Amino acid sequence: MYVLLMKAASVAPVPVLSALMQPTIPFFIILNKPLEVLVVPGAVFSNWHNDTRRRLILIAAVSYYALRIWTYLAYAANRVEIASRPLSADDLEWFYRSLGVDYRPILVAVVLAAFTATAFVPDPSSVAQEKPSTSQDS
Repeated sequence: MYVLLMKAASVAPVPVLSALMQPTIPFFIILNKPLEVLVVPGAVFSNWHNDTRRRLILIAAVSYYALRIWTYLAYAANRVEIASRPLSADDLEWFYRSLGVDYRPILVAVVLAAFTATAFVPDPSSVAQEKPSTSQDS
């Protein structure tokens, strides 16, 4: 969502881009915290008992945390600073340059694919397996 928003805003005048960035950065920071602390660990914990699900959920979790770490190390500080004030020409140049080399959407695709695939793996513990009753007449 952020990439789509920023690509659309990148053709807008500087005041519009600045106005769009200011509320979106804190929104995504607030949105990501529960995912990092509760949702992803909860997904790993709740799927640990199923080997196939465990593999998929670990791929999703490792990819998700790699994405978050990459974001914190490479982008977060500058984007929070930029969002706190009107944009300058240097800010815009950094922003456009960073969008051009931002390959995190690949990790987002891996995360979404792995979480989605996990949802479609049957859970044998939740499927009631009824054994046909056989009666023997003696």
